Amino acid sequence: MMTFAHVFKSCSQDSLTVQAIMSDVLGKLKEMMPTLRFVYYRQDNAGCYRSGNTILGALKAGEAHRITEIGCPSQEGHPSIRGKK
Repeated sequence: MMTFAHVFKSCSQDSLTVQAIMSDVLGKLKEMMPTLRFVYYRQDNAGCYRSGNTILGALKAGEAHRITEIGCPSQEGHPSIRGKK
């Protein structure tokens, strides 16, 4: 298990910020594990994580870093897989 922390002096917690962090983490993970193909996100219930922009941004970040599958918990807490196979 790995933990990443992003510390900001000032920023808003919106989908653009979340997308930037997700992309940064995917890039760092790919550097450490070049064969990585699947990522599972676990997050709190903040609206910025459930927005369409964030979901699409996560998929685009996955494509950019050659991650073929993105896992996200559903509203009920069960895993659901999104992305191309």
